[in-house]
Order: sequence, then structure tokens, then C-alpha cells
Amino acid sequence: MQLSVIVPAFNVESWIERCLLSIVHQDISPESYEVIVINDGSPDQSASIAKELAKTFSQIVVIDQENKGLSGARNTSIQNAKGKYVLFIDSDDYIEPNVFSKMLFFAENNDLEIAMFGQNLVINGEQKPRDKFNPTETEVMSGIELFFRRTSDSACKYLIQTEYLKKYDLYFLEKALYLEDGEWSARLFARAQRTAYKGIYFYNYAIRENSIVTSGSAFSKKALIGYIDAAKNLKKFQTNEILKENEKYFINQTIAKFVLLPISLSANKENFSKISFIKSTIRKAGFSKLDERGVVGLRLKHAKLYNKSVNLLFIYLLVNNVFKSIRNRF
Repeated sequence: MQLSVIVPAFNVESWIERCLLSIVHQDISPESYEVIVINDGSPDQSASIAKELAKTFSQIVVIDQENKGLSGARNTSIQNAKGKYVLFIDSDDYIEPNVFSKMLFFAENNDLEIAMFGQNLVINGEQKPRDKFNPTETEVMSGIELFFRRTSDSACKYLIQTEYLKKYDLYFLEKALYLEDGEWSARLFARAQRTAYKGIYFYNYAIRENSIVTSGSAFSKKALIGYIDAAKNLKKFQTNEILKENEKYFINQTIAKFVLLPISLSANKENFSKISFIKSTIRKAGFSKLDERGVVGLRLKHAKLYNKSVNLLFIYLLVNNVFKSIRNRF
């Protein structure tokens, strides 16, 4: 089997049919791929809709489980995947028709562990390219090189060798309630030796109200704790003996991201009151200092300020936000 398409389903009865129909309207035979729908304890009709479609489309398989969240649903699918490659698709999004043959040919012809493709943002029905990618198409590079050329952490733009995922236990962190793709991506790319990009804009990422991103729930105390848990998991991953020195230092970029993110989020009037809680959580997690090796760009600048003083970084970000607000008024 060539491909396992992974579709977690929870409270998406309004969108899942569109998603699944886009996946089955492809240019490879139904026998050559499977569509694994994980019903993650959804209380609505999402599972019923998927099971009804499975009666018509033999490639659709529905697995029921108690609610474990997006990461838990994806992990169940990886464990059950039979395809040579895995592709993640969120059930409130959809893909373009007849793209699988080109995507699979690109990945297999270049013997890629990770093949990256383009995404569209869909806002009020209008498509806009999400990715602006600069290397020459089909240029094969290491995972670390590709990581620093991406524009988002979305897991839903890669064909990934299933063997590669399972060999290095690249499962999603179930403690990370938000931005779980960011924590997973760092581990995913650390060991990869053959990755490449091709500008096939196959994926349509639908922006809707009350999503995690737009609802503000990603700024809750529960979410902030999740970011620190992500940093802790990456710190643990760094101790893996299979990692080379440069791969360990590479992980520091994303550790810094998850330690610094709660401070950055608190440096505005909506979350100002959370800074004491954040400082306490970071201190208890053992991140009094950040390892700057491998950290680059603006994140390195913030890490240096953090290492001098958390309060110094907080004040710097707070002042910066004030000036941004003033500039936006004019």
C-alpha cells in the first residue's frame, strides 16, 4: 500500500464530508491507499458521516476511541498505518483533486523521508498561498535545512515515510494541547537526511471562527503549561544517544520557542496578569537559562535577554508592543 491518509475527527460534522470526499477524489486506485478516520470520542455526527461514506468508498476505515485529543488521534493512526507514506489532513480542511500521484511520484523518485508541499489559506472562500518557499524545487537537503526554510509548523503538508516515523518513535506529544505540530516538527526534522519541497498546492487550510487559533484558548493557563511541557519533552529528546551534536543544538531553537512563547503572550494587556504564574512555571520546569547553541534569528536575541533576566525580556516585549500599537494607530 502506497499511502495512509490520517484524518482525526472531533466535532466536525459540518466539514468532515467535504474533507473525505476531497480525499477519495484522487488519481490513484482505492486499493493503493487508506483513509484512516479516528473518531476521537466525538459527541456529534462526525463518526456517523464517516461510516456512511465508508460504505461507498472502500479506502475509508473508521477507528473509534475515547477522546485523547488531536495528538492522541494522530498517534493511533500512525500505529495502524499500512501505507509506505503517511499524510495528515485535518477534518475541517480539504485537498485539491487528483494530486496524490504527483506527490507520491515526487517522494518516491527522490527517495525522500519527508516531502513537503504547498498549502492555501482559505478565508471567506478565497484561496491564498500560505507558503513562500525559496529553494530550487526538488533540491534534496537535510531535515534541519528544510526546517529553517519553512513558513509554518503545520504537520499537514508532508508526505512522511511511515518507517521513518516508527523507527524514531516520532509520535505527537499528547500533553501539548496547542501548537503540538511545532514540538513534533523539531523531532521530525532533526534526524532526516533526505527531504525536499515541490510547489504542489494541494492543501486548503480553512480559517473559521471558534477554531483553536481564533478562539483565544491557546492563551489559557492550561495552554501555557502545555508549552512548557513541550519544551521539557524536547529537552528529554535531546538526551537521545542517536542524535549528533548539531542535531542536539538544532533542538534548542524550538525549546527556546516554547519557553519564550508564554512570556511573549503575557506582554499585552489581555494576559499581563499571567506573568507571575508563567515565571513560576518556567522556574519549576528547570528552564532558568536557555542553551543558545543552535538558536538563530530573533529568537536568539530574545533568548539572550531571557538569560540576563526574565523581567528584562518581559519589559522589552511589553515596550515593543506599546510602540507597535502606537504605530498601528497612525
